[in-house]
Amino acid sequence: FFFATDTMASAQSRRRPIIQGHRGALYLEPENTLASFRRCCEMGADAVELDVFLIKDGELVVFHGAKKDGRDGEMSHMIDVAHLGCPAHIQDLTLSEVQQLRHLESAKELVCGRERVQMSGQIPTLRSVLEPC
Repeated sequence: FFFATDTMASAQSRRRPIIQGHRGALYLEPENTLASFRRCCEMGADAVELDVFLIKDGELVVFHGAKKDGRDGEMSHMIDVAHLGCPAHIQDLTLSEVQQLRHLESAKELVCGRERVQMSGQIPTLRSVLEPC
C-alpha cells in the first residue's frame, strides 16, 4: 500500500526525486507504527509505503509480517505473542487481540534501536494512519 503527501505533486513539478518512506522512518522509529509515519512526514517525505493486512474481524491493520508456511503475516519474529497463546499470523487475530501485541525489543528486523521499540505503541489500523492525511 502506498500513500502520498501534498508535496508529491510539487516534487514532480520541480523535477526532483520523490522521497518515499519505506514503512515510515524505519531507522528512527519501529516500522509501520504511527510514530514512524509521523517522523517520515516531519522529515519531508513525499510518500509512505506501508503493509496492510485484513484481520479476522474485518479490520485493516498496518503491519509487516514475514512469509511462513506459504502465508504472509507471520509475526513471531517481531512481536511478543507467547503471552496471548494466539496464532502466529496477524490475519488470524481480532483487533482486540492485535491491540494487545507489542514489538519484541530483541527483534533484529527493528533497526531503530531498543529504546524506540520500548516506546512504540500499538499496531495501528489503516484508518488511524490515514486520519491525519
